[in-house]
Amino acid sequence: MQLKVIKFKLYPENQPTGYAVGFHVRLENGRSFYAHTIVNLEDLEEGKTDEEIIQIAYEQLEEHISDRVATLTYVPRIEGIEVNIDNEYETKAIEIDERVTNLETTVDTILGYVYNSSRDRETHN
Repeated sequence: MQLKVIKFKLYPENQPTGYAVGFHVRLENGRSFYAHTIVNLEDLEEGKTDEEIIQIAYEQLEEHISDRVATLTYVPRIEGIEVNIDNEYETKAIEIDERVTNLETTVDTILGYVYNSSRDRETHN
């Protein structure tokens, strides 16, 4: 498990009552989640370091993080599995392009446009 601090700031900005601390947790199977908490300023002793505040935040979230890790650990690893969906999307894209071209031609015909041999639009009077 990898635990990374991705948020550490006084909260709220105008009149801080605590530190907002957020962790990104990444498991070996590629699953990840975010957990955050507020460490109240009133609960901090004078002179606490950033690392000590982060430790307090982790202790507040430890049970939640452990529960999520336990749940996500048994979700199958999906990274590295090859899935061939290109053909499906490519076929759909071609169909959409054809529909758009047909729609443009229909609209142009209604508006009185005709195309010369180089496919440039000309106004038909």
